Amino acid sequence: MVHFQDFPTDPKYDANGGIKKIVNMAREDLVALQNGGVDGILFGNEFSIPYTKQVNGTVIAAFAEVIEELKKDLNLPFGITCASSAKATFDIAGATNADFVRAHYHGANVGNNRFYKNTKKI
Repeated sequence: MVHFQDFPTDPKYDANGGIKKIVNMAREDLVALQNGGVDGILFGNEFSIPYTKQVNGTVIAAFAEVIEELKKDLNLPFGITCASSAKATFDIAGATNADFVRAHYHGANVGNNRFYKNTKKI
């Protein structure tokens, strides 16, 4: 798992380092994980504390921007988990063309997108 540093609007966001710092730190983890032989990468925002179910658009946009930058070095399937928000997880996954998601679900979810690419059509 690649844990992104705090995003803009998070209380501990490093405005001096900015998105570039988030990308650089995540890239180090990504390269180490891939060189270590993992089968896939899960990107998450565990440092976006306090967690909220109403993840704002700035965090969603920054999350997607960082992933797009990291794709240059990504050789594996990747997934998204946006802390405490299944909706934001799916929004980011759709925007970045992710291969899978991890989220807390309750109720029913139905979709017709690339997350179901390996399932049989009914």
